[in-house]
Amino acid sequence: MGILSSVLAAATLPRGLDRMGSTVHPITPLSERDLAAVERLQRSAAPGTAPPREGLVVRSAGELVGYACVGLNPLHPRWWKPSVVVAVRHRRRGIGRRLHEALLATVTQRPTREGLQAGCDSADSQARGFLRALGYQKRLDCRCLTFPLGRAARSREAAALVERAGLRLASFAAPAVDHEAVFRFLVARYIHEHPWSIPVERGHPLWEASATDGIAQELSFVLLAGDRVVAAVSAGREGRNLAIVWAHIEDGWSAAESDLLLKHLIGHQLRQAHLHGLTSADIELDSTHRSLHRLRGWFPAGAEEVWEIHQRAFDAAGGLAMTTEVDM
Repeated sequence: MGILSSVLAAATLPRGLDRMGSTVHPITPLSERDLAAVERLQRSAAPGTAPPREGLVVRSAGELVGYACVGLNPLHPRWWKPSVVVAVRHRRRGIGRRLHEALLATVTQRPTREGLQAGCDSADSQARGFLRALGYQKRLDCRCLTFPLGRAARSREAAALVERAGLRLASFAAPAVDHEAVFRFLVARYIHEHPWSIPVERGHPLWEASATDGIAQELSFVLLAGDRVVAAVSAGREGRNLAIVWAHIEDGWSAAESDLLLKHLIGHQLRQAHLHGLTSADIELDSTHRSLHRLRGWFPAGAEEVWEIHQRAFDAAGGLAMTTEVDM
């Protein structure tokens, strides 16, 4: 049984009129006969997303004009991830609001969740307004940088700090590197950087896949003080692109020192990737990950997309109070 199957039957709403006077059919569970229409709507109104296999749909004058679905990120299971899509020419009629309300009827019946978490392109003012009117609050920006690889400049100041602190740089592939210690460090730092969306506990089996699957050990590096992990950066290969996954540094360094050490570590990684024949790299910079986000102007010029994360928490009773009318 799917994530919505046990409660969708109770989520239908009565037939009525939208704000333009067109008949709106009841909101109903997505069925097999809806899949083709949902996929067409997804391609035209929400390209780049995956069409759902279960959820809610709504029709106007017999035409499927919107759908809603909800999922979970297994690594961050405390927040539902809703998605509401309405055909462009049917927006600003309250259809999105009705779909969102019906979706709430399904998720508020399930315990152990903190609320709803949704994302939108920072350039999409309509989506931002929709979320804001529904009571969501912006939590962070996620900057997705893609840039060409070249001979990354070396910082004498960073090299001098590494020498003064007695640190040594090694790749994950080095025999002397304690991979378990690096793994524990990355997981602990990731959890520390995500108080806004607490992940699963440290011992959860999901961490091994998240921290190690697809990682190119020869292109992932660590700074060590003796046996202590000071900083680490991991990455994988995607064709000729370096996909930087995690980059973290321990507490205890000043902001200036932290910046220098991360530049030293990531700069070495970029140079090695270039020597291995890779031509580009990408990285995500969350605004809550302050030590890494401060470096956003240091990376080579390239393409940038900014994705906003918004959240709306459940109240003490496990529900979400309805807000004013929403034009979508």
